[in-house]
Amino acid sequence: MSDSMLVLVEGSKLPTVEELRAEVKSLGLDLDALDEELINIEGFWPGKIKNEEAGFEFFANKLEAEDLDDWELDEKDLDGRDYGVELAFHSELDVEATVICIVALCKLSNAISFNENEELKVNVKNCIQWAKEEMGYDLVTQSQ
Repeated sequence: MSDSMLVLVEGSKLPTVEELRAEVKSLGLDLDALDEELINIEGFWPGKIKNEEAGFEFFANKLEAEDLDDWELDEKDLDGRDYGVELAFHSELDVEATVICIVALCKLSNAISFNENEELKVNVKNCIQWAKEEMGYDLVTQSQ
């Protein structure tokens, strides 16, 4: 299995690597430390969930008009978000890591993402509930 999810972020609000690592850790994902800026990360970012290997491919790019066309988005839907962060995953634990990262980006930088109906509806207000529906357990309490 290999798929990806997209998160839309305002570039000026992107967190630092350490801010993102701290937030995902509070949600159950321990990402490896990296010595570069978030915007410069390209490729697999490993980590662990409950001592099991988990991670995702991380790519952040400034959005171009063709990106909007590809995703059938109108610029007004973005509300100033000018970067796309693509998170690609390969295993079930990688899906969990991806969901956790999306929640962290929503919380830290008012990011938005797509729900299961491919609508741009995941945001800071509903990301925890969305994650629970995606993963089957509550990230905050770690219970089902």
